[in-house]
Amino acid sequence: MDYDIKLVINWPKLNMENFSYRGLTVGKSKINGFGLFADRDYKKDEVLFIVKGKERRAKFTKSETKTFPNDIAINYEKWITPFPNNPWIFVNHSCDPNIGIRGRVTVIASRYIKKGEELSIDYSMVETNPYWSIKCSCRSPKCRHKIVSFTKLDKKLKKKYYEYLPAFLKKNISEELLLKK
Repeated sequence: MDYDIKLVINWPKLNMENFSYRGLTVGKSKINGFGLFADRDYKKDEVLFIVKGKERRAKFTKSETKTFPNDIAINYEKWITPFPNNPWIFVNHSCDPNIGIRGRVTVIASRYIKKGEELSIDYSMVETNPYWSIKCSCRSPKCRHKIVSFTKLDKKLKKKYYEYLPAFLKKNISEELLLKK
């Protein structure tokens, strides 16, 4: 079952139009609602920010997929729910992403990013619940039209994203990618 999640952010202490974080700014997104934009050029592999928040655990279930849309998986059945002032809450999905994860929660540029460009990640890179999927509206020429859990991606895409995956995913799929040709 696909869920079309529309995230409504209504935090009284956070003015989205004036939000900025060390070279990043929030603005209107062509992808969905508000997005995070580069205030300067970033080199490939340059650190952008660290996702900070509260850790939570939950069993993989269909109902769990409807909650916590901004979470980032840090292990199987374990996520970080970002704090409301963390830039991660403004990162939109794209099937042609320009950011990834290094280590556990460090967000880095996965290619050169120009000033003014919206930062995006393929949400499949940070979600492992096999029941999770949502409709894609990224408008990229590479759009898959459906975003699924990393566990459901094909091997070619897993290989493409490998360098920019959270550490636990890299560790768990290394053997799979090496053994299956």
